[in-house]
Amino acid sequence: MRDNRSGSRRGPRRLLLMILALALVAALALAGTYFAMNRALRGRGSAPEAESSDMPQSDTAAAADTEQLPTLDAESYFAELGDVLDVVSAAESEDVRSEKDVTKEFQARGFTDTVTTPYSMDGKYLGEQEISSGSTQKHPTYTTYYASKQDILWCIFETDGAVTAQPLVTDPRWDVPILLSESETVMAYDSEADSFYEMTPDPEVYDVRVVDRIDAAFLDELTEGEVAGL
Repeated sequence: MRDNRSGSRRGPRRLLLMILALALVAALALAGTYFAMNRALRGRGSAPEAESSDMPQSDTAAAADTEQLPTLDAESYFAELGDVLDVVSAAESEDVRSEKDVTKEFQARGFTDTVTTPYSMDGKYLGEQEISSGSTQKHPTYTTYYASKQDILWCIFETDGAVTAQPLVTDPRWDVPILLSESETVMAYDSEADSFYEMTPDPEVYDVRVVDRIDAAFLDELTEGEVAGL
């Protein structure tokens, strides 16, 4: 979900943070609730099997068991994660940003690392495609990363104009993953329905902490203890 590219002396720390974060994400995904909501923020939907499978390809027994599980429609899926307040078609939303606009938005907030997007505007899976700062092409959701001065790696989401941030750290004071939001609700995206879902996550899925603005200056001041106390 990396630090600014200025200052080469921070490179080794950034690499270590990325490695630790990847290990953390893998561990949290096993818990289920983290993976489900994280997937919703990044965009829920189908992808080519070779790219989207969450299990080892050799685990045929697990694959067989998975195939027998019912597939939830978008409404049912998001209803299990919290209260859905509104649903808006991606094609009809007026808040979707272009690659150019979201790059400017992130940079204005102090987030200058690579920005990726997993979906096209019609819900087609693109993988983790790096965006272009000069492109006017739009996408429903974007992701970038930021390593703060407190050595906390943050995953920054932009979905239908709304920005949220998740610290990729573990803390015994956090019973569930914490998500910073600039409003009481968060935006999620489903590629199969090609729609945005404004929702209030179940507190057992995500602990949403509302802040005035999510930017590098604010995240730089937050220690793990201060994040827990927001």
